[in-house]
Amino acid sequence: MALSYRADIDGLRAVAVLAVLFFHAGVAAVPGGYVGVDVFFVISGYLITAILRREAESGAWSIARFYERRIRRILPALIVMSAVTVLLAGVFLLPTMNRDVPKQAMAALGFVANIYFWLTSDYFAAAAETKPFLHTWSLGVEEQFYLFMPLVMLAVAGWGRRRQIVVLSALAALSLGLCVALTPRHPEASFYLLPMRAWELLAGGLLGYLPSGGRPRWLDEMLASAGLLMLAGAIFLFDDTTPFPGYAAILPVLGAALLIRAAPGTWVGRFLSARAMVGIGLISYSLYLWHWPITVFARSGAVDLGRAAPAIILGLSLLLGYLSWRFIEQPFRDRTAMPTRRLLAATAVGVVAVLAAGGVLRAARGNLGGLDAQQIAFDRARYDISPLRLDCHIASGIGRPGGYCTRGDGTKGEVTVWADSHGIELSSALADLGYRVTMITYSACPPALGYAPAPRPDCRAHNDRVLAELSAGNGGPVVLAAHYRVLPPEALAGIVATANALAERGREVVLMGPMPSPGYDVPTHLAFGRGARFRAADDGFEALLAGLDPRVRVLRPADVFCQDGECSMLAEGKPLLFDDNHPSLTAARLLAARLPDAAVAERQ
Repeated sequence: MALSYRADIDGLRAVAVLAVLFFHAGVAAVPGGYVGVDVFFVISGYLITAILRREAESGAWSIARFYERRIRRILPALIVMSAVTVLLAGVFLLPTMNRDVPKQAMAALGFVANIYFWLTSDYFAAAAETKPFLHTWSLGVEEQFYLFMPLVMLAVAGWGRRRQIVVLSALAALSLGLCVALTPRHPEASFYLLPMRAWELLAGGLLGYLPSGGRPRWLDEMLASAGLLMLAGAIFLFDDTTPFPGYAAILPVLGAALLIRAAPGTWVGRFLSARAMVGIGLISYSLYLWHWPITVFARSGAVDLGRAAPAIILGLSLLLGYLSWRFIEQPFRDRTAMPTRRLLAATAVGVVAVLAAGGVLRAARGNLGGLDAQQIAFDRARYDISPLRLDCHIASGIGRPGGYCTRGDGTKGEVTVWADSHGIELSSALADLGYRVTMITYSACPPALGYAPAPRPDCRAHNDRVLAELSAGNGGPVVLAAHYRVLPPEALAGIVATANALAERGREVVLMGPMPSPGYDVPTHLAFGRGARFRAADDGFEALLAGLDPRVRVLRPADVFCQDGECSMLAEGKPLLFDDNHPSLTAARLLAARLPDAAVAERQ
């Protein structure tokens, strides 16, 4: 049973998809555009719950018809996008990036992309910008919701409105509680998985239970304006440092809910119902499908779009989104032109086509762009990393006292490396040289006293414990390292405080400076045949040294890899960095060879 068409909801879809599109295109004015996905969740929850409720209460419920509608709505455009994206990945992405692309495509078609990306979202996984199917995680959440929601609605169909509201509210409260509890310590699970996202869809679903009409016009105007303001606040004020979803997601979800509830008949409703907004809303699904692969390919490094990149991404996304809606979505929704049997047959053929595209990509070993052996070697250098990354690196929580990895035979003495992820390769390199290395590295947690970034709430306690343990012993030099360029002033001050505190306690301290970086992925840059020289940026490290205890020694990687401000992206013929900021194992070995001798020489 169809609901009455509301143009303002298509307009709200336009707001959601444009927010996501501008955010991914790199438009600085919308740092919180990712909340557009949350708006989609609220809209979907509202529409699907209302439809299911009406059908269940009228006796017109049909599970087969429900899922046929989902197939018509979702799969045709998704299949075409998937087949084309898999093949284009072989041209625009590097072989190492393409290893999992066929798996990503099948996860998307199976509506388990959210689970797939959660399982592969460890700290050292490939960057999001290299995963052309990453955006399909939200489709997985929605379709998984559509698996259990029909059963819930069927179960409560004979109950009164109040009892139904209690059930759905309880489910939403449980989901929100899980979301809030897990976001600080398990942000990937909270972001990707349905149990922590269901409350957003249920919030939309509960809107249909509210009595319609009977409110004064001024109240609707106020509620709709408040909803638009909340949504705008999230889009323009949130950024990549906002802990999300967690409590923060309440703002865009509540804003979207107020707009769905109160917008009709208001100035906000008229804005959302404008022809341009409705037009974008109508193509929003296809626009969402195509925008992310286009973004990934545009930023892959295969082509240099310069400052025109955002405009090109936006233009191509709108064009392909419209073409997909006009020539794929629309025909497949027409039951006369596309009866059920033909729909299912076309869907099966499409899935086979995606599998075939994946086979072509695998047969070419991910290289459909004609890269030569040297380019492929540069690409593979992103795996020039320490094996200790998997075994010894702390990702969250607080480990047991003294439970740190030690490596190396100790023939050259002892060294402790206390760092964020920038100390891992150095630890391995020192162990290879014969030092007994105690490795204390914590993801995104620099050795900065008093500092706890939002994604790592245990960082402060971890550093306090490490300082106490190192103060009680004398196991050779303590090497401090960090990703300085991304740290706020309080973290930089905390590193100075750490170095000074260790020196005051009689420990020898070596402060490792920042790795020279061009600001982009070095293996990718070299693999696409671009130059290996760059100018070192002023990272402010020298200003940091003013407050150091004079007993603290300093080793500057720039002294090893740069001369007169010009640096090389190559270390012994291999990439200096395995991404855009971490030293490769090859580069770390060159640093390790200098670090212990420098520490001894300075001490004498």
